[in-house]
Amino acid sequence: MRRTMLLTEEGERRGAEIERVRAKVGELSKALGKMDEHLLCPITRCVFEDPVILEDGFTYERDAIERWLASNNRSPSTNAVLRSKAVVSNIALRQQIQGAVQAGRSLEKFLEDIGGS
Repeated sequence: MRRTMLLTEEGERRGAEIERVRAKVGELSKALGKMDEHLLCPITRCVFEDPVILEDGFTYERDAIERWLASNNRSPSTNAVLRSKAVVSNIALRQQIQGAVQAGRSLEKFLEDIGGS
């Protein structure tokens, strides 16, 4: 009888822990979202570090578009002639990416913490 009670308590404790893990993973997954195309530079196909907007309305990685513009006067996305080669920081996208990175780090830490217990 005592053994059955202990096993039941252990099962309930583990069940509660599993639900806690599921809830946390679900919360962090929402924060991370899936890796959308808009988080990738159309030139490098890498996640933005320093996203900038060009007059064509598209966002590019700063280094990649500056290299492109050094020898091109057309949009790499539309091939339209650019009237201006000015770039503007895409602060909102940078903040979104930083939030996703932080959520990813939180998820990694959480999984490490529960893995060690």
